[in-house]
Amino acid sequence: MSDWPKGPLAWIEDRHLYVSVPFTWNLNEVRTKVSQASMFWDHATVGGPAVKLSRGFSSPFRWPSGVTVDYGDMPGVLQRANPLATRTSTGCPNSCAFCGVSKIEPGFSELIDWDNKPIICDNNFLGCSKSHRAIVYERLADLRLPAGVVDFNQGLDAFLMTDWDAVWLNRLKATCRFSCDAVDDLSIGRAAFGLLRSAGNAKARITIYALIGWRDTPKEAWERCDELASWGILCCPMWFHKLDAMEWNIVTEEQEALGWTNQKRLDIMGWFWQRRGDIKEIRKTISERRP
Repeated sequence: MSDWPKGPLAWIEDRHLYVSVPFTWNLNEVRTKVSQASMFWDHATVGGPAVKLSRGFSSPFRWPSGVTVDYGDMPGVLQRANPLATRTSTGCPNSCAFCGVSKIEPGFSELIDWDNKPIICDNNFLGCSKSHRAIVYERLADLRLPAGVVDFNQGLDAFLMTDWDAVWLNRLKATCRFSCDAVDDLSIGRAAFGLLRSAGNAKARITIYALIGWRDTPKEAWERCDELASWGILCCPMWFHKLDAMEWNIVTEEQEALGWTNQKRLDIMGWFWQRRGDIKEIRKTISERRP
């Protein structure tokens, strides 16, 4: 239900090809595709987050002549990616150095209305006003869905978690996702986790994402992920990519200077992701690995 396309999303309407490009490392393959002749379509339009980010590249990314570039929001694309997804706000009040949201969607605003669907894709839902959040919670409650179906898919800002929100999330039996992007965020993450648990949210419905390879060494990344997993919840390391990265999962010179190699990246990513369903094994191994 919360599955998403792993790459560009393409569809054809009236012999017109539309392609939404999620990641910058997809840009070259999409450019190749739309530059080729096809018996199924006559014209192509490209858009999506990566296309928006490409406007800020130091070296302009050029599309073939005759291709329409859409730097706005392609109508209906979110529901094409996942028919149960919706948004109640756009943008984000933060401007984190590692994140492209402020460039993709400058500004932050609450929508007046939205499709009442269970997968919430706001960039920073907890950054919305309490009155807005209350309306969203109440509308989701009206759906009367089973536990885990309501999913705050883009992540909840741990810095903004309140006991009031935690109670609502438990009432909805929602899947709660948040992140811990640096070692300095551990105390904030711990506090947010504590609020969720105190309100009754089950550990099985809590996932935490850990940005690695941004400003941390491999040792620091392992220690942070170990700490997060020791809480008994799913910890998912996420490899840092520059906003103009044209290759997926590469180790940059800056990351090498921090001590990273591709093998060290594979070690931590593979270890945690392959054991997503076995919290007991993770906790046991963490205990054995610690001095």
